[in-house]
Amino acid sequence: MKHIPLILMLVVLCGAALPATPAAAHGVIIEYKLAPIMALKIDLDATQTSGAALSGAEVTVFAPGESSIPWTTTETDKAGHVALMPDVQQTGIWIVQIAHDKQTALLRFPIQEGDIDLTKGIELETDSLTVTYHLTQIPAALVTITAAFDSGEAMSEGQVTVYTPDNAKTPWLTGLCDAEGRYAFIVDTTNLGTWEIQVRQAGHGDWVRIPVEADMVQLADSPADADSAGEAEKTPIITDVSGTSGGSSDFSPSQIVIMAVSVIWGLIGTALYFSSRKKPAARDHDEV
Repeated sequence: MKHIPLILMLVVLCGAALPATPAAAHGVIIEYKLAPIMALKIDLDATQTSGAALSGAEVTVFAPGESSIPWTTTETDKAGHVALMPDVQQTGIWIVQIAHDKQTALLRFPIQEGDIDLTKGIELETDSLTVTYHLTQIPAALVTITAAFDSGEAMSEGQVTVYTPDNAKTPWLTGLCDAEGRYAFIVDTTNLGTWEIQVRQAGHGDWVRIPVEADMVQLADSPADADSAGEAEKTPIITDVSGTSGGSSDFSPSQIVIMAVSVIWGLIGTALYFSSRKKPAARDHDEV
């Protein structure tokens, strides 16, 4: 076991090379704020003509008035399911496109100011795909982020990637900041845990991590209008939540762990390879 000291030395050196705390984030600052909102949740299920679930189909969502730049892109899971939460503050006709090979399906639904009509105006076009949808209103949180360089310049068209608490590897939502470096999306507050959001541009970026706790958003009774005898409406309320990125690295904690393990394992493998090679036998020197 002569190679053990060499392995230990490599592990120590590798540990010294890895930062004990996250590195600075290339001069990027991200601010975020949560606000209560009544959200629209869209559950889509897609199947092929054979009846098999349409797994991994590309799902593209277009906001009203944006037919060329996607509001977000994602894909169906193994069961052919995808859940979407559009920004109900953007009123007009929303379009959801599901594509797989040459098969497509389009869902159009209207969002009117102050009203989400779940009973009319919804159109579904499909060729050979079978798509079912279910729309519900739920209390949720609107997350608004603002990203800028430390010089004060806004991260215009910065790439936004959002990861849910239960899946830190596959992006749940992707999009682009506007000209002012702002981006907004809806968080399903029933998905508890830490939501991770990354904003990047030209090799620079940072992360913000937002903890979502039980009962973060609740419904409270709001007084009914004096002239109406109907039941009081429910209004979502949320504890004031806001924050700023803390100079974290360009990678999430889970990504840092994976990279560290990969580096250490690679060094150990290299050490074992070289230490296992036999030294060439010494040549005998016979007397002449």
